[in-house]
Amino acid sequence: MRRDASISFEALDYAAEQYVDSKHPNSFCTRCDRAFRSCQARQQHFYASSQHHICVKCPRKPDFLLLQGLDSHLTKVHHYCRPCERGFDKAGDLVKHDVAVHNLCTSCGNYYDSPNNLKNHQLTHLERTVECAGCAGKFVRSSAMVLHLEAGTCPSGCDSDRVDQVAFDCYQSRHYVADEDSDFEYRCRGCDAEFYYISGLLQHAESDACGEGLHPSQPLGKFLQYLRSRI
Repeated sequence: MRRDASISFEALDYAAEQYVDSKHPNSFCTRCDRAFRSCQARQQHFYASSQHHICVKCPRKPDFLLLQGLDSHLTKVHHYCRPCERGFDKAGDLVKHDVAVHNLCTSCGNYYDSPNNLKNHQLTHLERTVECAGCAGKFVRSSAMVLHLEAGTCPSGCDSDRVDQVAFDCYQSRHYVADEDSDFEYRCRGCDAEFYYISGLLQHAESDACGEGLHPSQPLGKFLQYLRSRI
């Protein structure tokens, strides 16, 4: 005996109606296409699901599709740092926090893993003001200029051997040339760190690693002046 097809269709229509009813806005999540028994259950789902990013600081609890959207909202509207779970009264205070704790570059808005990585990145935003001792090229830092000379890429024909010769001839060399029994050529008089190339020593002096610097009155500063007179 054949089954009455109309009963099956009626059952399907009823099931469809039930499905539509289950999508009531108070108990259905449209993003996840999922129904819940109550609005409370749906709300718990919002907070537990990785598909939802709720701002608990807003009365209306807005839901953001991406975590980046929530972060941007918390930053602009609430001056709030989500990783640290800390809010600030002013936007400027949050920026200071991001710079000190999260290594924020205020020039481009990117974050970096360490203060040193941030400092190296910030060089890309600086104006090239250091003129090459041998050509018309300009560099952000003196160490980069000397590395350019050591690499042999300068039109002047200078290379690492020539830079070493000038460094050893300089009357300040006793302050930065390594001891004869050392495997390195140069050392920092401030912390005794050693380097194969003087460009490495210059980069070290430009960092916050120790108190050594490149002021014209200091040995490395005087070397740079001497270098310009010899290339």
